[in-house]
Amino acid sequence: SKFTMTAHTGTHIDMPAHFFPEGRRIDDYDVSNFILPAQVVDVSDPEAVRLAHVAGLTISRGEALLFRTRNSEPSPAAQNEAHPDHVYLTPEVADHCVAHGVRLVGVDCHAPERLGEAVEAAPIHRRLLGNGVLILEGLNLRGVPPGRYVLLCLPLNIPGAEGSPVRAVLLA
Repeated sequence: SKFTMTAHTGTHIDMPAHFFPEGRRIDDYDVSNFILPAQVVDVSDPEAVRLAHVAGLTISRGEALLFRTRNSEPSPAAQNEAHPDHVYLTPEVADHCVAHGVRLVGVDCHAPERLGEAVEAAPIHRRLLGNGVLILEGLNLRGVPPGRYVLLCLPLNIPGAEGSPVRAVLLA
């Protein structure tokens, strides 16, 4: 078998070095950082994950928040392709995650930003990664009930990499 892909193919994890040259890379983390408690949050809003979706949550410092949206339904967005109307995270949600000590944010699309002008500036990536919050992209949460789980999302052992494909698994 032969595989040719980028570090940001399929379900993958972004490290701070993806946007910050001096940021942490895969080999700067112990593998235990990729096995953590997680909360799947159901978001019915067809446009965005908004502060109202997270404001009432009980968030434990160090856990992952995974957002299940319509992106997980069969569509180009669910297959990790750029799709102009994917459900995105608002800046307020990113700030809330940082303030509450979330260690990882997971989205069921190719990027947490709204497509358009903002994607070049990557405000959500910069808010999260700049504060040490990892980003797990390209999740398929179709059929996963909201609730608490253990997330395993082990990156490939690629020294110096700013991201990596993962096999993301939720354990009940």
